[in-house]
Amino acid sequence: MTCIKPEEILENMLQAGALKAKLPVKHMLLRGFMAGAFLGYATT
Repeated sequence: MTCIKPEEILENMLQAGALKAKLPVKHMLLRGFMAGAFLGYATT
C-alpha cells in the first residue's frame, strides 16, 4: 500500500472544494435533495 502525503490530500481537497463552489445552483439543489433522500432512506 502506498502512502499519500498530507500535502497531496490537502491539494485534492482544495481542488474538490473549488470545483463544488463553481457548481450551478440547480446542481447544488439536486445534490442536496439526493443526499437528504439517501440519508432518509438509510436511517429508516
